[in-house]
Amino acid sequence: MILVLYLISLKHIKLSSVYFSTCVSDIPVAVVEEVEEQEQLVVVVVVVVEEVVVVVVVVVVEEVVVVVVVVVVVEEVVVVVVVVVVVVVVVVVVVVVVVVVVVVVVEVVVVQEEELVVVVIVVVAAVTAAVVAEAVV
Repeated sequence: MILVLYLISLKHIKLSSVYFSTCVSDIPVAVVEEVEEQEQLVVVVVVVVEEVVVVVVVVVVEEVVVVVVVVVVVEEVVVVVVVVVVVVVVVVVVVVVVVVVVVVVVEVVVVQEEELVVVVIVVVAAVTAAVVAEAVV
């Protein structure tokens, strides 16, 4: 079950709220204020299967796409919210600042058709998250 999916449009760095059924958590916008000049897109897909939370974060900066998959095992819904917010903020900051981070999966490709890429990214992120979650469970 995909609980979260939100997009930050290119050239407009606005992080929308993350909804977990009845829980709402805002991700700080401060972390991306310094990089507003660059074209970026962030896609976050969260899949929760039992106690396993898979967060797929896709960050597009200029023409580089970085796909980060993070798997976390949690026990409470509140922990899920905290984990996802922390993971997303950290990943976005790290990728945008171009620092190497050790994660489960990192793939870099070149972007050409922006609109098509966004659709593909969302689908790939969702499928990847679902597959990883099922595999871990």
